[in-house]
Amino acid sequence: MPEKGQHRIDDTAVKGLSMDQAVKRMRGKAGTQITLTLLRKGEAQPIVVTLTRAEIQVQSVKSKLVEPGFAWVRISQFQEKSPEDLARHVGNDDVRFLENLDTATPEGTQISVIPAVAGG
Repeated sequence: MPEKGQHRIDDTAVKGLSMDQAVKRMRGKAGTQITLTLLRKGEAQPIVVTLTRAEIQVQSVKSKLVEPGFAWVRISQFQEKSPEDLARHVGNDDVRFLENLDTATPEGTQISVIPAVAGG
């Protein structure tokens, strides 16, 4: 049983871990299990939850027709399928020019697909 007063990820105390370190400990192969020990104010005992990891599919491309011939497109995370998703959203697969392309790369971004999205 974990020590009273400690949040845990499997057998590791969370205290002192950065958010990135905690997230890395929670990630793992789909189908494997992880045990989280959670403390809630007002609860006498910790809550122990066992979860099964799964691959999370994120819709990275969103779009909205502003007016005929103009669309607002947002790519929240560059992924392997981003070029195809973008082509589907804009109605063709000959995307040659994107204005105001922000290529900031948050964790999980597949940098290799950015040139394909930008038409390069």
